[in-house]
Amino acid sequence: MKNQGTSPLKIFISYSHDSPEHSDWVANFANQLRNPGGVEANIDQFVAGAFPEEDWDTWMFRQIREADFVLCICTETYKRRAEGDEEPGKGLGVKWEGNIIRKRIYDEIENNKKKFVAVLPPNGNKAHKPYFLPIHYFEMPGAWDNLFRLFFNLPQVEPEVVSGNAYIPKTIKTSPSSASDSPEHLAGRAAEMQQLTDFWNNPAKPIFTFYGVAQMGKSFTIQRWSETQLKDFETVRVTLTEGLIPSAIAGELIFGNPELPETHRLAQAIAARFQNKTLVWFENMELALELKPGQDSHRLQDQALHEILKKLSANSHVKIILESRHFIDLPEINHLTVALRENQLQKIATDYFWPFYQGKFTRPELNLIYQKTGGNTWLLLNIPSTFDDLFEDKEAFLENLRQSASFEKYREDYLRSLLDRLDETQVELICRLVFSYQPRAFQEILPDGIQVAEFKDEMQSLHRTLLIVADADKRFAINGYVREVCRLHFKDRPAMQRALKEQEQKVGKKFRADESAENRIDRYTYLIRENTGFIPYYVELSKAYNSKGKNSQAQKVLSNAFPYAFTYKNKIILYTELISISDYATALKWFEEMSTKGLTPNEISYSTLVNKSPDYATALKWFEEMSTKGLTPNEISYSTLVNKSPDYATALK
Repeated sequence: MKNQGTSPLKIFISYSHDSPEHSDWVANFANQLRNPGGVEANIDQFVAGAFPEEDWDTWMFRQIREADFVLCICTETYKRRAEGDEEPGKGLGVKWEGNIIRKRIYDEIENNKKKFVAVLPPNGNKAHKPYFLPIHYFEMPGAWDNLFRLFFNLPQVEPEVVSGNAYIPKTIKTSPSSASDSPEHLAGRAAEMQQLTDFWNNPAKPIFTFYGVAQMGKSFTIQRWSETQLKDFETVRVTLTEGLIPSAIAGELIFGNPELPETHRLAQAIAARFQNKTLVWFENMELALELKPGQDSHRLQDQALHEILKKLSANSHVKIILESRHFIDLPEINHLTVALRENQLQKIATDYFWPFYQGKFTRPELNLIYQKTGGNTWLLLNIPSTFDDLFEDKEAFLENLRQSASFEKYREDYLRSLLDRLDETQVELICRLVFSYQPRAFQEILPDGIQVAEFKDEMQSLHRTLLIVADADKRFAINGYVREVCRLHFKDRPAMQRALKEQEQKVGKKFRADESAENRIDRYTYLIRENTGFIPYYVELSKAYNSKGKNSQAQKVLSNAFPYAFTYKNKIILYTELISISDYATALKWFEEMSTKGLTPNEISYSTLVNKSPDYATALKWFEEMSTKGLTPNEISYSTLVNKSPDYATALK
């Protein structure tokens, strides 16, 4: 932090353009901070020439990064936009700033923990403070002095000099605890593992809710704790999976049957199942939640699962861990839970990762990687074995990392780059694991025509690339985030279609979940608010709107995703989706815009134009252009030409 008398503090003001009067107040406030305040306050209105030389999103990111403090002017509109609840297309600047601020707070990128400051304008309301900002706020104009005490780290009252003779009370000596009684060392997670142990030993709290964003080591911590502390107890791990009914999965893994006992017999069945103390661990609970925009906690969609949790929590032999990315509301049993929330979750310390990096990286380089990846467990364990495959050398990798502005974007891009390098056999294997709700033995995922020796080589490569490893029983599984990205990344590949068909045949209707379009709209709207830059969520939300006949809304969703489509591939994905959901005239507009931006239309885009063409001549033109570019028309394109042919001879040709 700068001291008075050095170069001025840099202050960036983030606000929403609610009205001309509000914008004027913000401009006056910024000027007062500059003079007489003596700090270098900056806002968008101070930019000369109507817009910056760089684009606005880069300007906003640079202002936030370089500022000593960021003042967030909290109004109802600002909160709505910063939290991602604004109508599509409105307030994108605040939405972008809010996303940057939230990620920098969570990822602990800033050395100054007080950098992001909530400021209420005159007659403001503290309820308008976005949820991700610190609890403290400054209400203008009365908090002017306190704001400058914050800037310059000054006390309100000068403290007395400390006496040289400290008062020392008597102490009681205790016997040191045995080292063997403590959880296996996991640097940075000792407190969390102790909380799990305290929960296990507390009969009054049968449910432990473990919250945190993807890839921060939730499952890793729980598994390490259970392996070291529950060696003499049974653990039932229930992994919820996209598209499958949560209560059916729970029934299969707890009772051996997806068809649950009748409600009045459920407690009896649980008593018969659990004769001894047992941990029942529910993983990926976010897939069971009814995610609604604007809510801080969420109820279960599946009432049968809620009934299972109620009856399990009433059994003294059962302890339950619910692992989720989002907060869970459990009516009737909330009082039985103890929670470890995301903001309490300490990241696994660099000391744990150092053995994986030693010999390849220096300590300062590991510290840089740790900082830029936000302490992401999966990335930190994955990078030492894979960065050579993606970059020419270590310096190229480190420079790429230094230039990365968004942790979530970097994580997604890194994972997708690894997925693009998988061969067809590896894709076949990974797709078979995507739909699995429990670890699977190699015989269950061995594709036809693949020998065991080849399978072992491919799985070893997958372990090196994606950290897929067999458990003690030689069964394989993938974690929730990798599963989710693989499902979306490979959704159009034949391997994924085969895996989905096999899964549907295996699980039958007892397992399959049919989510309504309304619920999908709510779910993906909420997920986009939480993960603004994750392009597949925009695609899924667009499809949900389109299935409801809301085509213009579907196109708006995809258009709103372009500011976050940093890669060539993501831009192609968005344009291809826009072409696929539009009528011919609109699809042609998107096709031409795509070409003017230097993007090469793919087979899907051409095939879509063939299929949407108003007549045979137009369809034939696109078909022939597609062929001249070396693209292969699909069966639907051929069928379209046959159906649009003016006569039998042409169709036969």
